[in-house]
Amino acid sequence: MVGDTTDSGSSLWIERYAKRTGVADIADRLRMRRFAAHLFVTIVWAIDKAVGLAVGVVAATPFGIASNVLELAGLLLVAATATTLARRYRALVDEVSRYGTVSDVDAADLDVVDRVLRRLDAAVLAGIWGSPDEWTDHPAPPRLRGGLLACGLFLHASYLFGLGNVEHVLTSMGPISGGLAFFVIIPFVYYPILAEFLAVVINVHLSLPARIRTDRLLDFEDISGYGGLRPVGHLIETSGHRYVLGLILYTAITIVTGIRTNAMSGNAELVAVDTLYLVVGTLVGVLVFCYPVFSLHRFMANQKDARLHAIATDVAELEGTGTTFPEVRPQSPDVATEYMNHFMNLNVVKEMHEYPVSMQRVTSIVVGLLIPYLLEYGLGELLANL
Repeated sequence: MVGDTTDSGSSLWIERYAKRTGVADIADRLRMRRFAAHLFVTIVWAIDKAVGLAVGVVAATPFGIASNVLELAGLLLVAATATTLARRYRALVDEVSRYGTVSDVDAADLDVVDRVLRRLDAAVLAGIWGSPDEWTDHPAPPRLRGGLLACGLFLHASYLFGLGNVEHVLTSMGPISGGLAFFVIIPFVYYPILAEFLAVVINVHLSLPARIRTDRLLDFEDISGYGGLRPVGHLIETSGHRYVLGLILYTAITIVTGIRTNAMSGNAELVAVDTLYLVVGTLVGVLVFCYPVFSLHRFMANQKDARLHAIATDVAELEGTGTTFPEVRPQSPDVATEYMNHFMNLNVVKEMHEYPVSMQRVTSIVVGLLIPYLLEYGLGELLANL
């Protein structure tokens, strides 16, 4: 069994695939329970390539082998990212959802950016979740996952039937290999797990920060000084690194496949499309990663400022003098104790960090997004000089 929720509505599709095909049982016997999803995609990939090799579609050339190995690496990355993020998301939500709701900040004290972020939060939550409580049970939002799968299947059907490529696929790959790959494995295995991967990533980067901001989930008693959101930052960081690795693998697969099929030379349209995918993927990566860091920073900064003002107000009203630190002059030991308590609370709030992750980590992911372009440019120049 893959976790405790494999057959529940909150489990991942890839977990259910592994369970219902018996791969999870095999993984259990091999003491590899966490890797059942990885084993499943490996077996599916192996069947696809074995059939292609048997009918002569898969060539045992250096570039052919490299292309297939990179494809397997991409599938394993998708499976590993979805299951890892889902596992950490479940543990994180169990903790964060128990935080007390902090007081709301007066809308009059918010600037234009914060008001826009609030509207964006509401739009994200309304579009992704069917109810306010679903987020605690589903790492991959069902509505979003289903929508992404529908889009993928529409594009796949458009390629095959709308553009009339059915005959080309069956002729070039053969009816057995082509039929298995394009009518079974791609639409019913690869597209669902890819949609699930994207749903989990979007949930981590967009809907989780929106839910934290909307429900005002913050823990000022967090001894690490991150308002209880440090695990959220770590999850976002992990997802960002996996996304960058995915772009690098996509670039490598595109280049190797282009060389193998001779599409790198003389096919400007194909190269332009691949470059467009890479550019769009990079821009989406920058936006999706920077949004939660920026939005959570604004949320934490506003809540911190409001809490500091609340403490100052309490101090000013303690003896009715209107004075705050450091001008207070307590008139009795009891009042001095109250002042000390407020002063300690003041320091705790002041020391709270306003980022769930460090700027160094943000920079490492943003810089990593340049690697696919450097890889593509370097190999392009190398091939041009051969």
